[in-house]
Amino acid sequence: MTILLVDESKFFLTIEAQMLKNTPCQLIEAGGVEEMFAVCRQQRPELIYLAASLTAVDGIEGCRRLKANTQLRSIPVVLICEPGNPEQLAAAQAAGCDATLAKPLDRNSFLDVGSRFVAQIREPRRSCLFEVDYRWRDLHLRGKCLDINSGGLFLQGPDAVTAGDMLSIEFSLPKDGGAPIGCSAQVAWVNLREKPLKAHYPLGFGIKFTNITPHDMKRISAFLKG
Repeated sequence: MTILLVDESKFFLTIEAQMLKNTPCQLIEAGGVEEMFAVCRQQRPELIYLAASLTAVDGIEGCRRLKANTQLRSIPVVLICEPGNPEQLAAAQAAGCDATLAKPLDRNSFLDVGSRFVAQIREPRRSCLFEVDYRWRDLHLRGKCLDINSGGLFLQGPDAVTAGDMLSIEFSLPKDGGAPIGCSAQVAWVNLREKPLKAHYPLGFGIKFTNITPHDMKRISAFLKG
């Protein structure tokens, strides 16, 4: 399996490669659109993370050309846009990309978007089953955590949350023995009954921690290793 990273910035290429370090794949880097096409013709990657802002030919035009190519158009393209640039985001979507992200890159969003197209992209997670109390809008609710990683967890439940919603959560790790962990969290993605993002998951939603303490992060890391 091959994933292609396209950016002129070695800094961002290094960040993206670091985010994918636990993914069993071959990573190839390209500095521009022409190099991207050369790699696609020779190796046909399973996924492309493509920077929208490139000098010679920008990534949006590169995506448009790739999606117009009958032999290459099926390769999923995630266009990475500049922050606070809605015009670029709209142009990226119009170019036919399969998903978009905005800099600065968030690890969980980066991996979650990629996992829609390549199943092997995921952080090490631990399957589990424990209850999570959470506050959504003015409601106090309870759901079941099915798996957890260092950045968030998946909650089973039919609640009508949407991606981007903010929650307050509290939960106790099995066999941890410490005080409950409480933090804010954001809904990263929702698994709906129709057109689920992850068909092997039940109804529910993935959330990412937003202000968890370093101490509680260490407790979760210890739980993941256990």
